[in-house]
Amino acid sequence: MDEDTFQRFVDEQLEALQSDVSKGRVSFPATCSASQRRRIHEKATKLGMLSQSVGEGSHRHITVYMPGADDAPDIEQVVPPTQKMPRQEALSRKLTALLRHRALEEGLHITEEGYVRLADILELEHMASVGYTVAEVEALVERQDEKRRFGFTRWDGELWVRANQGHTMRVVQDDKLLKPVTAPEEIDCCVHGTYLNAWQQIVASGGISRMQRNHVHFAPRLPGSEEVISGMRPDCEVGVFVSATSAMAAGILFFRSANGVILTAGNTKGMVPLEHIEKAIRLQDGTILWKQDEAAANSVSFAEPDVARSAAAAWLSPDCQAGELAKQCGNDSSPAAQWLMQPPRVLQRLVSSNSGDAESSEDEEVLFCGLEAPVLSPT
Repeated sequence: MDEDTFQRFVDEQLEALQSDVSKGRVSFPATCSASQRRRIHEKATKLGMLSQSVGEGSHRHITVYMPGADDAPDIEQVVPPTQKMPRQEALSRKLTALLRHRALEEGLHITEEGYVRLADILELEHMASVGYTVAEVEALVERQDEKRRFGFTRWDGELWVRANQGHTMRVVQDDKLLKPVTAPEEIDCCVHGTYLNAWQQIVASGGISRMQRNHVHFAPRLPGSEEVISGMRPDCEVGVFVSATSAMAAGILFFRSANGVILTAGNTKGMVPLEHIEKAIRLQDGTILWKQDEAAANSVSFAEPDVARSAAAAWLSPDCQAGELAKQCGNDSSPAAQWLMQPPRVLQRLVSSNSGDAESSEDEEVLFCGLEAPVLSPT
């Protein structure tokens, strides 16, 4: 595969690993060249993962691990002595993995607010073996963590620490960890950062999914703004703008974390549907990739369902003439003509529905109003 295709493949594999931390690791084939392995190492490092090449010659391959995974090697084993990760950066990554994803797996008690007793963390074997101290964690959280990923509290004289957002553990409760957004006016900007290949999946699936995390994350400003501390990775390729007004009107709840990230669990399916997305832009140059009003212009709303039902029946007939059918709906490029190029099972529902049957009215509304026109050609 060419280099661009290879990079998209790597991005997809690492995003999938990050979204489902239970996997622990992902391996890439021995057919990867030395330059490709280097690109995997670089990408894994950016995402806060550990990567290790093993084997010799044509058998050499690379495996990427989530920090804290059961079989993950120690950082000292992975990073060559001349390229060792700074101690505080390694500590930050270990804490992130523990407090967001792995506290329960490590046998730690975590509160509904997301707090874990710091003393218990430092007693874990992979933390104690490195010799991390309370003072180092305090310095990281209070002075060196620019993105404000962590927060402290004291209970009964003991220090507890938590991640401010990014959890996959359901024990952490939104109302205990986050500040509810009570009105859309509280959100000036709500932009989700992603990658070009992931944006295509968002469109295909019908919206942004929280996947294995508790929330979808949004930044309150575009990358580069001095006000943005966290919420979007600096290497994101696409900015997806969501209308808080539209989403909240549909019953979707939003929250704000202590470090300013906007979060939502989405609808009952864990999604923020496309209907609430205003636009998507390519961050590199501001090119508009998708816009809600243009998408709406390609949707279909038949004034006369019987006419559409008749056209669908014709489409399903063995002697259908595509050109003649298209004329019934305007022309070959019209949204209606394109919509009729739905799979037969969808059109069969349309043909068999009965406009006089009160029980089918809701189904007809779904069929006739708001369906996006697929860009397909009849075969």
